[in-house]
Order: sequence, then C-alpha cells, then structure tokens
Amino acid sequence: MIYVRGEQAGEDMAEESNISTRAVLRGGIAGGVIAGLPMLAFAMVHAEITGAGFSSPLRWIAASLGDVCALIMAGEARGSTSTPGVLFTGAIIHLLFSAGWGIVFVRLFPRLRGIAALGVGLLYGVGVWVVMTWGVLTWLDRPMYDRVQLVAGAFFMQHLVYGGCLALAPCLARRWPGKGPVNPSLTLRLN
Repeated sequence: MIYVRGEQAGEDMAEESNISTRAVLRGGIAGGVIAGLPMLAFAMVHAEITGAGFSSPLRWIAASLGDVCALIMAGEARGSTSTPGVLFTGAIIHLLFSAGWGIVFVRLFPRLRGIAALGVGLLYGVGVWVVMTWGVLTWLDRPMYDRVQLVAGAFFMQHLVYGGCLALAPCLARRWPGKGPVNPSLTLRLN
C-alpha cells in the first residue's frame, strides 16, 4: 500500500495558522541566524570605522562569560583565552540569541508576508533592542552595556537590520513544515 498526501483548494491558508512546532523551530532558527549575520557584520564594520577594532563586538559579547579583562584583551593578558576562541565564543553567543529571538518571532507571527512582515520585523527589531539594551545587557553583560552606550545609534540600527532581515523567518517556517501528523481526510489510499 502507498499513502499519498493530497491537497484541497482553500485549505492552505487555514493550515498556515496551525504551523507545527518543528516548523516554528526550523524557520525561527534559520531566519534568526540569517538575520543575525548581517547584524553582526554591521556591528563589526562600524567598530572598525570608529576605531574600536573589527573584532570588538565579538569580544564584548564574549565578555558576558566571565573574566572581562582577559576576554576583552583576547590573548594579550596572561592566562586569557586565545583570540580565536574568544571570537568564536562571541559569534556563537550572538547567533544563539539571534536564533532564540527568531523562534519567538515565528511563534508570534507565523502568517506574515511581504511588506507587512517587513514592517512588523522592523518593529520587532526595536523591541529586541529595548529588551537587550535595558534588560539582558544590564543583567548579563555590563561591559558590553557600557560600550553600547558609546555607540547607541549604531546599536539601534543593528537591531533594525536584524528585524528587517528577520521578516523572512515566517516564510521559511512555512517552507519547512516538517513531518507532522497526516490529516486523514487529506490522505488518499492507493492499492
């Protein structure tokens, strides 16, 4: 016996609102990472232009793990972590937060498309900026919070870049629905 999944006209829109958890995770993670990369690139280029150094944003992010001097100096202080290790750690932390915020976005707005997705994504980026600046950074990474205050406008723009790119995440979630339970009314049995 072979089972084939059929589609009925008009069912597509109704099914989108019932997006699976697997699709939310896949779309949110992919969209969050995709949006986090240009955000990070913007931060690194801005840091280089302003004289802080290309790798500064990654070192500031990595400073959330502990030894602030060793992480900020990245290999220059005795007993510190190597520079590549610090940069890798900073990138992983940034991308984990990006993916987490992406999952939340897809969970909240699974049906967004087009210009509406872009508008909501930009507003979401502003919301993430508020939470990260005055919530997460003040509690988790005070050295980065202090440095962000020096480049507040650029930090705000980074989050707009993130939100604008994150607008793709709901579309990604709908493209990767995952293997959920098959609706029996849409199943066709062939012998």
